[in-house]
Amino acid sequence: MPMRADVGVLGALLGACRIHGNIDLGEEIGRQVIELEPTNSGLYVLLANLYARAGSWEDVANIRKLMNDRGVKKAPGCTAIDLEGAINELLLEEGLIPKLKRYMLKLKKCWIPLEL
Repeated sequence: MPMRADVGVLGALLGACRIHGNIDLGEEIGRQVIELEPTNSGLYVLLANLYARAGSWEDVANIRKLMNDRGVKKAPGCTAIDLEGAINELLLEEGLIPKLKRYMLKLKKCWIPLEL
């Protein structure tokens, strides 16, 4: 590249390293992007996932500890479903399972089997 890669480019490369199992390059890039954007939780998670894929659980724990020490919090995942004309948002956090069970019961009541 004719210019220096920014965090976006390096983050994409880190994701590619995780997908293709290139631990050495991914670790080097992961350390760089975390120092460039120390509050971006997604970068820590990408690096931790790279280590997890390689079975380096001690390194996963170290990354999670680094996040904790720096006060970096991962935002909960989110999904939305349209149920009876109303959009229901589900955050993947504590208390999700009881909510999910209620929604699943409602969905069962609304389910119309297709006849072939």
